[in-house]
Amino acid sequence: MSKKRDYYEILGVRREATSVEIKRAYRKLANKYHPDRNPGDKTAEDKFKEASEAYSVLSDSEKRASYDRFGHEVPGGGFGGFNDINDIFSNLGDIFGDIFGGGFRRTPRGQDIETVTRISFEESLFGITKSIKVDRMINCDNCDGSGAKPGTTKETCRKCNGQGQVVHRQGFFAFASTCPDCGGDGQYIKEKCKKCNGLGKVKKTSSLKVKIPAGVEHGQIIKISGKGQAAPPGGIPGDLRINILVEQSADFERHGYDLHTVKKITFPQLALGSELELEIPASNKQGDTKSIRINIPSGTQLKKVFTVEKKGVPYLERDQRGDLHVHLELTVPKKLNTEEKHLLEQYASIRGEKLKKKKSFIEKVFT
Repeated sequence: MSKKRDYYEILGVRREATSVEIKRAYRKLANKYHPDRNPGDKTAEDKFKEASEAYSVLSDSEKRASYDRFGHEVPGGGFGGFNDINDIFSNLGDIFGDIFGGGFRRTPRGQDIETVTRISFEESLFGITKSIKVDRMINCDNCDGSGAKPGTTKETCRKCNGQGQVVHRQGFFAFASTCPDCGGDGQYIKEKCKKCNGLGKVKKTSSLKVKIPAGVEHGQIIKISGKGQAAPPGGIPGDLRINILVEQSADFERHGYDLHTVKKITFPQLALGSELELEIPASNKQGDTKSIRINIPSGTQLKKVFTVEKKGVPYLERDQRGDLHVHLELTVPKKLNTEEKHLLEQYASIRGEKLKKKKSFIEKVFT
C-alpha cells in the first residue's frame, strides 16, 4: 500500500497556515485540476481527489487538530478518502458553494452501470477481447431527451411555481414535501413524446467490444467511460463498470503476479537427481501449452522450491512478468512387486533402517 502524502504538503501551505490560506490554496488546486476542465485526464482526477481529501480535513478544526497530533494514523480508522468524483461533490457541496460562489457547478451525470463477465484462467494471463451486451437507457432521439413532444417544451409547474417542493402549514409548524404534480422537477410536460412516453429516455441493448488486459485479477473492475446510463439534457453519460471473474486453474495458483504449482516426484528422482517436464499455458486458449524443463539436482529435499523467472503473470501496463514457483510433492507407490520389495529391503538393510517385521505363516494364522 502506498504511503499517503502529508496534507499540508499536498495543498502547499505551512503547518501554521490560517483557514483563509488553506482555502485559497485549495481553490487554486481545485480550479487547476477540476474534472470539468480536464475531461478524461486520470492524473488530474487523482490530484483533484487528493487535494479535496486534504482540504476536507484541514478545513475542519477538530479533524485538523487530530491530524496535527496523530497524522494519518489517527485513532478510529483514519480520515479516509473519496471513492469517486461524485462522492466529493456530494460530501463537499457546501464547501464548493463557498469557494466558487455557486458559479462552478458540476455537470449533471448519468448513473453508472455494473455488470459481470467471466474469463478463463488462461485469458487472465494473456488478455482477450470480449463482446459484452448491456441494457441501458439512452436519450430519446425523437425529443432529444426532454420527454416533450417535438416542437413543444416543458412548462413551469403551477402548484410549486417551479420550486419542486410545496410547503404545508399546521398551526405554528411548516414543512416542505416534494411537489405531487411535477415530482420535484419544477416543470411538467403538457404534451408527451410518443416514442418515450415523456421519460426522455428509451431502453437499448448495446453490444460492446471490451479489451481485457493481460494480468487482470479476479474481482478487478474495468471502467469504460460514457457507456453507462444517459444523463439529463446537457449532462454526460455514466460509466460502465465491468467486474471480472476469473475461473480457477486446476494446476496453478496465483499470488500477486507470481504463479505457484505442485509437481509430483519420486524418492529416486530426489536422491539421484532428475529432470522434470512441466506444461504451462502458451496462449489464452485452454489446452494450448508449452513444455519447460526443471533440473532436479541429486539430494534435493522436499522443502526446496524451484523458481522459474518471468513465467508468471504479466504486470498490468508494464513490460514485466512475475515468476513461476514449483513445489515438490513426494509420491509413494501403493503397491510393490516382489523385485521392488526386495530391492527396497536391501537398501534399508544397507542404511541400517528398521522395517516392519514380517509375520510368519503360523503368526498369521494364530494372531
